[in-house]
Amino acid sequence: MPPSQRENIARSASLLARLWAWSAPALLIGLATAGCHKDSGPQWQVLAQGFHPTPWNETLEFPAGIRMALGEDDPSRIRITARIAPEVWRPDRIEGQWVCDVPLGGKLERFEAGRIELEGDRLAFRQVETPRRDEVDAFERGVFYLTPGRVHLRPEGGERPPPLDYGVDLDRGEEREGRWRTWVGGISGEGLPVWPGTREEVTCTLPPNSQLTFATAYQSLLPSSQGSARFRVRVDGEQVFEHTLDPAGGPAGASSPFRLDLTPWAGRRTLTFEVDGDPGMAAFFNLTLGPAQRGTYAERPWGPGRPDLVIFLIDTFRADNLEAYGGRGLTPALDDMVSRGVAFRRAWSQAGWTLPAQVSLLSGVMPREHGAVDKALAFPQGLVSLAECLAEAGYRCGAVTDSGFISRNYGFDQGFEWFEETHLDDWDLGQTFRSALDFYDRDDGRPTFLFVQTYRVHAPYRQGVDEDVSRWRELVREAALDLKQRGATVEDVAPATVEAFRSLYEDGVRSLDEEFGPWLEAIESRGVLERGTLVLTSDHGEAFWEHGDFLHGGVLWEEKTRIPLVLYGGGLQPRVVRHGVSLVDIAPTLTRLAGVPAPPGWWGTDLLSLNDDRPIFVFGDEIERLGHRVTVIDGARKVYLQNEPEGDVLRAFDLERDPGETNDLRDTSEWPGQMKQRVREALESFNVPRTDAEAADLTPDKQRALEAMGYGGGGQ
Repeated sequence: MPPSQRENIARSASLLARLWAWSAPALLIGLATAGCHKDSGPQWQVLAQGFHPTPWNETLEFPAGIRMALGEDDPSRIRITARIAPEVWRPDRIEGQWVCDVPLGGKLERFEAGRIELEGDRLAFRQVETPRRDEVDAFERGVFYLTPGRVHLRPEGGERPPPLDYGVDLDRGEEREGRWRTWVGGISGEGLPVWPGTREEVTCTLPPNSQLTFATAYQSLLPSSQGSARFRVRVDGEQVFEHTLDPAGGPAGASSPFRLDLTPWAGRRTLTFEVDGDPGMAAFFNLTLGPAQRGTYAERPWGPGRPDLVIFLIDTFRADNLEAYGGRGLTPALDDMVSRGVAFRRAWSQAGWTLPAQVSLLSGVMPREHGAVDKALAFPQGLVSLAECLAEAGYRCGAVTDSGFISRNYGFDQGFEWFEETHLDDWDLGQTFRSALDFYDRDDGRPTFLFVQTYRVHAPYRQGVDEDVSRWRELVREAALDLKQRGATVEDVAPATVEAFRSLYEDGVRSLDEEFGPWLEAIESRGVLERGTLVLTSDHGEAFWEHGDFLHGGVLWEEKTRIPLVLYGGGLQPRVVRHGVSLVDIAPTLTRLAGVPAPPGWWGTDLLSLNDDRPIFVFGDEIERLGHRVTVIDGARKVYLQNEPEGDVLRAFDLERDPGETNDLRDTSEWPGQMKQRVREALESFNVPRTDAEAADLTPDKQRALEAMGYGGGGQ
C-alpha cells in the first residue's frame, strides 16, 4: 500500500474517532539576608530562597470533620482525612455499587495527584483507574474509582458501606534550585505553604525603605466551594496585614496583589506568616523584599534596566486570521497592533500540535531533541528554559495559561516564580487577561517576563464572551451522524459542515480580538511596552478540509503549520520581514533583547538581526501511525521527508507558485532530492536527544480534560 493511501486511512480513522469522542544595573536576587551584598544598586530578597516548611507534631482538627496531619516520613507531605457517613452513600447505576460526592472539595483532583485511600475499621478499598463505561460491569469488588466530583465504591457484598475515611496525601511543595516551590489548585510557584491553623517564620534584617510584595491563594477542602481563610503578616509579633480570602476570589482563590511598606519596621528581624480559617490549601506566593520606591515600568528611580518582555500565544491560531497574513478583517484590534509592529510574514511552527511546539518555543531546541513528542511525555527538567535564563538574570517570571498541556503536570512551570493555569471547566479569556494584569500589578521593580497562553480558539470551539460550547457539541453530533449514515470518511464531509465548523472557529477569533484590544491598552497604560517588547504568535494552525482533514496534527500542510509572529513595542519601527522564521527563533530574540547570553545549543536566530533565509524545519507526529515525518522549507520550496537517514521524499511543493500545495513536484523535479541531501546532516543532529525523556504527571482529570479538547487515545 503506498504511503499516501496509508496516510489517508490513518487520518480518516483518527478524525472520525475525534468527532465521536470528544544592560541594566545588577539585580541581586535571593540573598540570604538583605544587605549582605554592599552594592549601590537596588536589591531584592526572595523569601522562598532557602525556605523549608516547618514540621508540626499535632493533628489539626476542624469542625467540618476534616483532619490534617504531617506525613509520617515526609514533612513536605500532608495527610487530609474526611469521614464519609453511611447515609451519604446512594445507589449507583450499577447494581451493588454505591456513589457519593467527593468529601474534600471537588476540584482537588484537577491539579493534585496525591495518593487517595478509602478505609475504615479492619476494612480498606483499593483505588483503580477510572473505567470506561463498557468496563464497569466487569470490575472486581473491594475497589473504588473517581469520576469528576464523585467516588464510586464496590463493596464485597454490595451492601451499604460502613463509616469510611477518605484520605488524600497532598504535597506542601518541593525545593528547586534552592527555592521552595508550592502549589494551591491551579497556582504554582515560589512561595510559603501556610495552611489554615499553621504559621511560618522567616528571619532576616529588614532593610530601610523596603517593601514586601506578594499574593495569596486558598483552595477550600469543603464541598461546594464553601469556606474562607484569613491571611496575616506580623513583624516581630506585631500584626501589619490581614486579609480574608474565599474561593470566589479568582482561580483557586487567588487574591489581588499586595504591597506592604515596611519602612517603619526597618531593622526588625522576624516576619511571621499565618493563616486561620476553614480547612484548605493556602500559600503566600512571590514574597519579595525590594525597594519601597520602585517607580513604574516606564521609569525606575535607578534608571533604565533590562526591558520587560511578554509572549502572547494564541493556541491554534491560523496566520490568515490576520489581515497582514491574508485575512479578511476578523481581528481589527490585533491587525492594528500588527500594523505597528515587526511582522514576520513567513513563520512556521516546529510541530503540528501543541506540546512539542511550545516546548520548542521555550527550550530553543527541536522536538526530537527535547523529547516531548507524545501525550505521555513532559517538558524535561534537564533542559534550560527561556524562563530559567531570564530568572537567572534577575527577571520576575510569570505565566498564565489554560492548562491542558501547558501545565505543571507537563513541566511547563520550570523557571516561573508564578504559574497560573485555568482548568478547561473554567476557561475564561477575560479572567486570563485579568490574571495577567494582576501579575503586572505585583510589580516589585524587577524586570518582568510574562508568558500568556490561551486555548480560546482551540476545539471545542466556543461562542461569545461567555464561551458557550453548545453549538460545537451540536456540530460534532451532526457531522458524526451524517458520516455514519452515508458510510463516508472524514475526507467526504459535507461542504455545509465544513463552513459551519469554520464559521464557529471564526466566532471565537472575533471574540478573542474584542477582549485583546482592552488588555493591550491596559498593558500599555502601565508603561510595560515603552521599553518592553510583546511577541504575538501561535503554536500551530488549524485545518478545515483544505486537504481532506480537520483540526491539527497529522500531515504537515501549510494551514496547520503556518503561524503569525509579530514583535511589538520597545521602540521597534513597523515593517514586514519576509525571511523564513520559526518558533525556536523567539527564545534567542528575547535573551538578546534582555542582554542575556543564550545557552549553547539553541538553534534559533535573533529575529531582529536576521538578514537572510535559512532552512526551516517542522516535525510531524510519531503517534498517529504515520511514522516520523518532517517538512523542510527553504525559500519558496518545501519538501516532506521521512525523518530517517535514507528516508524518502514524500511530497514537494513550490509555495510561491502553489501556496495551496496542490501540485506535487516530487516526481517531476530534481530539486527535492537535492534539498534532502543538503539538510541531511542537520536532520541527523536534530534527532539526538539532549536529555532523558520525562513522563507527564497525568491525573485522571487531566486525561479527561485532554480528551475533551480532542487529544484522545494516543493522538492529538
